[in-house]
Amino acid sequence: MSNVSDEPTSDEHWLDMMMRGVGEPPAHVRSLKFDTTLKLTRWEAGAVFCDWHLLKEHCSPMGFAFGGYVGCVVDQAAVFAMASIEGGTHLTQDMRLTYFRPMAPGDFKVEARVVNRSRAAAFVEVQVLTPEGKLCCKATLMNQIRDRAEFAALRPG
Repeated sequence: MSNVSDEPTSDEHWLDMMMRGVGEPPAHVRSLKFDTTLKLTRWEAGAVFCDWHLLKEHCSPMGFAFGGYVGCVVDQAAVFAMASIEGGTHLTQDMRLTYFRPMAPGDFKVEARVVNRSRAAAFVEVQVLTPEGKLCCKATLMNQIRDRAEFAALRPG
């Protein structure tokens, strides 16, 4: 008899489940196709490593990644990185992206690291790299950290 459940018991367990492909991903993950294109491959406290396959449908008519979609990928990688550390629920408060080279459909590496965390905020850096390690995009994100009940009280309705 196994004690393993498909239900997460902590953020760390949730990341392990993501790597195994267990459980139903949230609606936003499915609608952005991250359940099939963004794969968490490894994590440690404060850092995550992902493989990302950019689809043609997420590119501009010129054939390069739509910057807003790359922003979504970066934000999701930051969510993974935040889940790799203890404590608090978080929301992205500020996100800045710098693009170094255009990204055509294909495979990329995404690395996210929590650079600093205080009681109320965390600073995360994310890099999108070619398989050869060339930097395509670098992002910085500031995440607001609160108790889950505090965020729930802010919801409209």
